Amino acid sequence: MTRRRLKLLVIGIALALPACGEGGSVSDNSDISGLMKCESEGSTEEIGGVLYECKAVNKSLVLVPEDQNSDAESGASQSGGVKSSDTTGNMGKCDDEGSTTDIGGASYTCRTVNQALIWMPDNESIDATTGELVLSVPFVDPSKAVKFLVFGATLPSGNTNPNPEIYFQGYDTPVYAAASGKVLAVDLTDVGDRDYVITILSDNPNLVVSYDHIDNVIVKVGQEVSAGDQLGTAASEFRRDDPRWTPDGLSRAEMMVKDFKKKPSTALCHTQFETPEISAVFAAAAKRLNGAETVCLKDTVQP
Repeated sequence: MTRRRLKLLVIGIALALPACGEGGSVSDNSDISGLMKCESEGSTEEIGGVLYECKAVNKSLVLVPEDQNSDAESGASQSGGVKSSDTTGNMGKCDDEGSTTDIGGASYTCRTVNQALIWMPDNESIDATTGELVLSVPFVDPSKAVKFLVFGATLPSGNTNPNPEIYFQGYDTPVYAAASGKVLAVDLTDVGDRDYVITILSDNPNLVVSYDHIDNVIVKVGQEVSAGDQLGTAASEFRRDDPRWTPDGLSRAEMMVKDFKKKPSTALCHTQFETPEISAVFAAAAKRLNGAETVCLKDTVQP
C-alpha cells in the first residue's frame, strides 16, 4: 500500500469512527485503553512484535506504531480535531468485532477491550489457545475463601460465569498478578467508587488477564508487573452505601483470561494457562467449598 493510500485510509476511518460512538454502539475508549496511553514522548516499546513510539496526538500522549507515525499525525490534523482514540494509527475505535483491515502493511482486527471495540494488531505467529503456562501465582489465596463460584457456573442472574469468583470474610484479602505483563487499564466498575477492574496484557501478547472487584489499587496504567506483585485488595461484595454492607462483610475478587484471537473475544478456563501446582490449589478450595474439585464447567464462555 502506498503512503498516499495509507494516509487516505487513516483519515477516512478516523472521520467515520466518531459516528459509531454517537450511535451508542461503542463507548468512548479514550480513557480506558491503556495500550494507547504512554507517559514519555519519544520513548519506544515493542508490543506483540510491533514497535510503538510515544507520540503527542491532539494533546494526548499515545502509543503509535512506529511505521505509521507521520500518517497518523497527518490524518489527525486534516480531520479537524479527531480524538486520539479515533485514529487507526494508535488502534482507535471500530464497530464490527472480528472485522479486519490492512494498515501500512500490518493486519488489524476489531477486538473488544473493556467494553470498547478497538483495532488490535494481528500476530498470526502467536496463539493464546496453545496453553502456554503463564499463570504461575494464585491471584488470591483460595485456602482462606468462604465461597467459590467456578468458571462456567450459572449465576443467579442466569448468566454463565466467565471467571472464577472467590469470596472472603472481611476486606483485607490481597489480590496478586497471576502472570507478568503490562497494565493496560484501571477502570471503575459500576459497582461502586472503590471497585475497579485491572486489565493486564500478559507476556503472551494475545492473552489478556483482567482482575475484577479490586479495592485499594496500587498499580497504574503502563506499569510492568511481575507474577506475584500485589494489585490491591478484594473489594466489598456490596457498595458501602448499600444497606446490606457491614464492617465485617464479604469481599470478592475475580480473574478473567481472554484470548483476542477468538472472534468474538472469548473468556477461557484458567486451568489451560496455569501450572499444575496452581490448579491443585484452586481444586482443593473448590472441593472444600463446593464438594468437588471442579473449577471449570466449560472450556470457554462468551462474556
